[in-house]
Amino acid sequence: MKKFTLIMISVLLVMCSANLLAQNVKIGYVNSDRILAEFEEAKEAQRKLDVEAKKLEDEYRGMLGKLDSLNRDFERQKMIMREYNYNDEAIADWYSAKEICYEE
Repeated sequence: MKKFTLIMISVLLVMCSANLLAQNVKIGYVNSDRILAEFEEAKEAQRKLDVEAKKLEDEYRGMLGKLDSLNRDFERQKMIMREYNYNDEAIADWYSAKEICYEE
């Protein structure tokens, strides 16, 4: 059975390679730099992509600022909580409120 399978695979490979040799095979390449430089649609797509990237970067920087502000507030509140020796439940509530703020 293994011998038969091997013979069939060999026959198929010979047939496929003969078919490929009979065809005119053309190979080319795409010059993407030229496309971006010459075609207005490509330029417009690049401009839209740049605008979207700028929006995402601004949103990211805003979120980092918010995170930094929340972290400073948390550290300040943590010191106050330690000074007044609140119980662990109050600290857990603060952590859960902090997590909710991060999700926004």
